[in-house]
Amino acid sequence: MAKTAAAYSKKASYFGKKIAQCVQAKGPNVESNRELGNLMREAKAAGVRADVVERNIKKAVEKPTDFKELTYEAYGCGGVGFVISCLSDSHKRATADVNACVKKLGEKSNPSFKMGSSG
Repeated sequence: MAKTAAAYSKKASYFGKKIAQCVQAKGPNVESNRELGNLMREAKAAGVRADVVERNIKKAVEKPTDFKELTYEAYGCGGVGFVISCLSDSHKRATADVNACVKKLGEKSNPSFKMGSSG
C-alpha cells in the first residue's frame, strides 16, 4: 500500500507543479488556457483526483511560486549525450539532485558517466 501511495504522490506532485506553472503563465481559466485544459485531462487519465488538481490551481492563484524548467547535460558510455529536463522552484537543489543521481549512476554502471560542463 505504501508503494502505491508513493507512486500516486509522485504523480500528483508532478502535475501540481506543471499546473502551477501553467496557471501563473496564462491564468486559471480553462477556456482561455488550453495548456491547462490539456494538463487537467492528462492528470485525470493518470488517476490524479480532481480535488487535488483544483487545490493546485487555487494555490497557484493565491500564492504564486516561481517554478522553472531546467535542462542539464550528462555524458555516458562512449560519449553518448543525455539531456535531463526537470521542473523545480530551487535551481541549487535541482542541480544538487541531478549531480547526485549522475554520480550514483557513474559509480554503479560506468565510471565514464558524468555531468557536462556548465555553459
